[in-house]
Amino acid sequence: MKVWKKKLQPLAVGSDGWLAHMKEIYDHHEMMTEYEQGRIIAGIQWDTTPDQGEYRRDLCNLVMEVTNAQYNYEMKLLEISSEVIPEIPIVSGALKQSERKKREKRRLQKLQEIERKKHEDTEILEELRSWVYRYETIFDVNYYRREIGLAFQPCAIMDDRPLKRRASDNGNLDTHYGYHKDKKVCILSALKDLGNSSSARTI
Repeated sequence: MKVWKKKLQPLAVGSDGWLAHMKEIYDHHEMMTEYEQGRIIAGIQWDTTPDQGEYRRDLCNLVMEVTNAQYNYEMKLLEISSEVIPEIPIVSGALKQSERKKREKRRLQKLQEIERKKHEDTEILEELRSWVYRYETIFDVNYYRREIGLAFQPCAIMDDRPLKRRASDNGNLDTHYGYHKDKKVCILSALKDLGNSSSARTI
């Protein structure tokens, strides 16, 4: 089969196509500039490199999303479990036919409202649980991968810091024992950072 090749002509400067192409280039440049600026700011905020600052910022944001999603789910679950469903008595007794039909209709409407509320609550609960699952999946995929595990330690002993207060100055339970305990920190640390400290040890 013969393939016909069309010779493309360069865009004329100032043409609509040229302007659209230049806008794409500018938008991409602006997006990358904002992205790099955000990485630099994250590095400054976390007192580390832009790469690790971005990693820690994104991880912190994701942890907050997971926490919020789990909180919303648990609160809705508590609301449903603690809700008291009113009992709808069966229509009985000597009543006129018209009055009996009227009461039966009201009873049926109330039962339908209760069932509709149950259905809505179930859908809301399933949706909230799905958000928990989504965020947990993102967390597992992005932060439990082997290459991430090799580059970043999930937990580290806090390294020596001259300005860090000792336990005796913190007013916590360590004061009772009169000595300073190593503290675990949630901030992820890179291997090269751990290597810079003489007392840093991964656990």
